[in-house]
Amino acid sequence: MLNAENPPRSRGGVLYDPDTGRWEGYLREGEKLEPIPDMEGWVSSRLGIRFERGHKEDPVAYEIEGNRFVGFVELRQALEAAIERERREEEQRRAEQERLLREQAERRLAELEAELRRLRDE
Repeated sequence: MLNAENPPRSRGGVLYDPDTGRWEGYLREGEKLEPIPDMEGWVSSRLGIRFERGHKEDPVAYEIEGNRFVGFVELRQALEAAIERERREEEQRRAEQERLLREQAERRLAELEAELRRLRDE
């Protein structure tokens, strides 16, 4: 945790508490880190990030263009959806490959049956 009496050499820092959904921020003032009184709606002048109250494990922060940063929960859901989508696509590819092989085998069988009939008729 940040220590205001003996801070690391940075311009400040931001912490998120998932239990309360609140941000805690500090800015360097000389040798100390001073707390930012109200983080809700606060915009970092250096990074351009705007901080808003979060929802448990889902912190809310916006980048310069106003796009919301993806939180852990959303990131995990997107990852799981991508994995599931890839699994379905792989199943579809496999089913299509099996269908093509089956059609090819059926054509070859029909060719061989025709050849067999031709040979019997000779």
